[in-house]
Amino acid sequence: MKYVLIIALWFVVLSNVLWAKSYVIQYEIYDDSNVTRVFEVKKELFKQFDALVDRVDNIYVGDLLEKDYFIIENSEVTYKDYVVTVVVGDGMGTYIHGELVQESCVVKPRGESIIMSLFE
Repeated sequence: MKYVLIIALWFVVLSNVLWAKSYVIQYEIYDDSNVTRVFEVKKELFKQFDALVDRVDNIYVGDLLEKDYFIIENSEVTYKDYVVTVVVGDGMGTYIHGELVQESCVVKPRGESIIMSLFE
């Protein structure tokens, strides 16, 4: 009976590790009904997000976004439940949404391997 309990506890611990999900940060942009500049706002949001989370671990990005770091002209930016919401003007115009990801995360490959350089 003792071994069954230990195996059951071990299974529960491992299942939490295997089924843990990472949270993806979403964005929502509600544009002004008079002036359409939704793509400029999206570009500025991604630019500020890249600068903000450049060297931050993925675990702490949500904590970092809880502070009001986004400054976009003529808009109100809020963050709640892994969603960054931008309301431009009256917010009754175009609506776009998606995942807020880093655009500058491209890793350049090395031209030469360290091991290859040792044997030359």
